[in-house]
Amino acid sequence: MKNIEIQKTLNSFELIKSMKLGGKLSLLVAKNIKRLKDANDTYNEAREILAKQYCKRDESGNPILVNGSMYQFDAENTAVVNKEFTALMESESGVSLEFIDVEPLIEQFSDITPEQVEALLLMQTKTEIQEEIKIKDESKKDTDK
Repeated sequence: MKNIEIQKTLNSFELIKSMKLGGKLSLLVAKNIKRLKDANDTYNEAREILAKQYCKRDESGNPILVNGSMYQFDAENTAVVNKEFTALMESESGVSLEFIDVEPLIEQFSDITPEQVEALLLMQTKTEIQEEIKIKDESKKDTDK
């Protein structure tokens, strides 16, 4: 999973975190959320390091912050920073989710929303759904070139 996908996936899991899913599925959701949060923390730390490396500094060598939290960059560093941030976002995070056959479990819920179904399907074992996603992703990469 790429770094850029972590936050979106984490947000999806937040949609189902409060659902009464049963023990096994709840444990799986909790494990996946923990893995995603850890990976997101690592990603944010790497972004912070990059920002500190290229940001403007005052006379004392301290980073110059806008609105108390956003780093400021010189015009010549902006392109470099953007390139570095893009590379970081597109790099593999190393996080892997745990999977389960969720389709039979989804049928247990009478008031489940499509967004919640999508989030649960992120944990679907290797099936046609994941193969379809992989094929779509690969064809998108080909058209992006």
